[in-house]
Amino acid sequence: MSHVPENRHAAIQRALDATFPGLKPEVLSQLTGGGSGAGIYQFEAAGQRWILRCEGPSHGLNDPERQYACLETAAEAGVSPAALFTCPEDGVAIMPFVAGRPAQEIALKDRLTMIGRALATLHASPCFPVLLPYIDLLDKILDAMSQTGVLPAEALAEHERLYAMIAAAYRRLSETSVSSHNDLNPANILYSGDRAWFIDWEMAFAADRYVDLAAVANYHCLDEEQETLLLETYFGQSPSNYQKARLWLMRVLNRYFYGALLLLAANQASPDTRLTAAEMDTPPIAEIRHEMATILTTEGRFRFGCAFLQDARRALVTPRYQEALAACAL
Repeated sequence: MSHVPENRHAAIQRALDATFPGLKPEVLSQLTGGGSGAGIYQFEAAGQRWILRCEGPSHGLNDPERQYACLETAAEAGVSPAALFTCPEDGVAIMPFVAGRPAQEIALKDRLTMIGRALATLHASPCFPVLLPYIDLLDKILDAMSQTGVLPAEALAEHERLYAMIAAAYRRLSETSVSSHNDLNPANILYSGDRAWFIDWEMAFAADRYVDLAAVANYHCLDEEQETLLLETYFGQSPSNYQKARLWLMRVLNRYFYGALLLLAANQASPDTRLTAAEMDTPPIAEIRHEMATILTTEGRFRFGCAFLQDARRALVTPRYQEALAACAL
């Protein structure tokens, strides 16, 4: 267990002993590629490859009891690999290894179709535990990011004003909570055969259905036609103007979510960094999507965090914002 922090050895050993009594894993190596803060390890036992997930310190969002309950519901719905073992007290879970197909080998249209179907299934499953309204979570994340001082004062003030404007508008819409993953970035979606699997349920709780749809659209959809395909697959029919508008509004809010979250993560690694207005002036996400692999680096998180914020700002000064408000009767 050379890759495992010493203070987690006992918890992991208890999980392995309970799941595979008398067997010793042939390999226990760390996997990289996620951004949740959990330790992810793979090992072999009983002639099969397995994943062991070791959670970080428990906090408001990282609650293993809620996370594993959501995982079990999603697995029963058939959109997540089922856990072989979970222990909320130790924050350890063991599940089968899923060999996903590389996303770049799958046509975008097919990916959106797979994700849309999986989302429809997930959102129809028994509702996840309630935590807090999604926009209340956004408020907390934006406030935490603001406190770091990473953004220039003038840029921060503008983003706070624009965010408050759209958040207030969206709060006036009626909401039906569904079982929501809440962090469907590309690293949390696997493709196996003709289906999409969702993993990493750390941020899962009952939320507005458009949260997951917006995250998928922000990372995958390049134009309105692709947004329509996602919604059409999800709803099983051509989307209404209201549904299109609501997705568009949540896409803007979701950009603030990922922008603030990435800047917070980057600030933790580089707390003395203070961005300039010039450094914040990044190209749109659509133009730097090919650099997405760098999002796991501190520099990449600063860059993509700014790009998400700038995309949100640009969206809110276009005619489509007023059109979306009108379509939602706001």
